[in-house]
Amino acid sequence: MSEEMSISTLFSKMKIEMEKQANLITDKTVNAMMTMDDKIKPVMEENQNLKSEINILNKKINTLENVIKKNNIVIHGFEENETSYNQLFKNITYLLQQLDVNIDDNDISKLYRIGKLTSEKTRPIIITLATYNKKMEILKNKNKMPQPSYITEDFTKETLQKRKELQNELRLQRERGNYVYIKNNKVVVKQRGNKKKKRIFMSACNTAALTCDWHY
Repeated sequence: MSEEMSISTLFSKMKIEMEKQANLITDKTVNAMMTMDDKIKPVMEENQNLKSEINILNKKINTLENVIKKNNIVIHGFEENETSYNQLFKNITYLLQQLDVNIDDNDISKLYRIGKLTSEKTRPIIITLATYNKKMEILKNKNKMPQPSYITEDFTKETLQKRKELQNELRLQRERGNYVYIKNNKVVVKQRGNKKKKRIFMSACNTAALTCDWHY
């Protein structure tokens, strides 16, 4: 009996010792993880701060790019048969005059085709007008463009994406018979027979459209 008690006592002591060791290991593990958390936390906070700064910087860059592009228009589908810059300049001047827009040499600051020259497609032409008013005059007459050519504004990729996401709402409002257009990356709705405008702040929508149907 005494021997059995000694063995039982030994097992109890061993069990207690093992529990102590397990608790010690657990405590050390927890402490190590806490120490790691303390070291990782500043890094994660710094990373989050950097992401916020990058987002702010991207917004500023996008705004700056839109300001630079403010007087730009893009002509798509215009036959690419010019052999020099001067010839392209004359062709575009003549084209814009056909829109009943008074254009002279001083109204165009610069123009150039974008993209790599290929025989498969006609490259768009970016035109920088001398004034914003001249740009708006051209846009108001863009429906007079000969097919298959057409005119769009020159926006940044971010702005184009935002406007692209508003296409579903544009279609929906037009189906309801409302006069609708996009302004400042928002859908503006003017109900038929109502002079008041209602501005809708839209969230992103999925659509396959590439450009918006502007009204001025």
